[in-house]
Amino acid sequence: MGFLMLPTMILIIMFPGFTPASALAEFSRFAQAQGEEVAIVDMFGTERIGRVIAASHTNVTLEFGRATRVFEHADVLKADRLR
Repeated sequence: MGFLMLPTMILIIMFPGFTPASALAEFSRFAQAQGEEVAIVDMFGTERIGRVIAASHTNVTLEFGRATRVFEHADVLKADRLR
């Protein structure tokens, strides 16, 4: 029984939490973050940081200085709130 403890502990340490990709791809979670900064990585690998203006489950609108841009769900690889 003791020989199973070490591999189990290693797995728990290496994979502390798993969030499904479908949950991360949901833009509606940014509705609560209006006015806060987020980072978006587009399908070409370019990271953009902007302030959330509006968000729905299909797209998110960010403000970059004076410019605004709408990001569609299909064009985004990753989107995270900044802390």
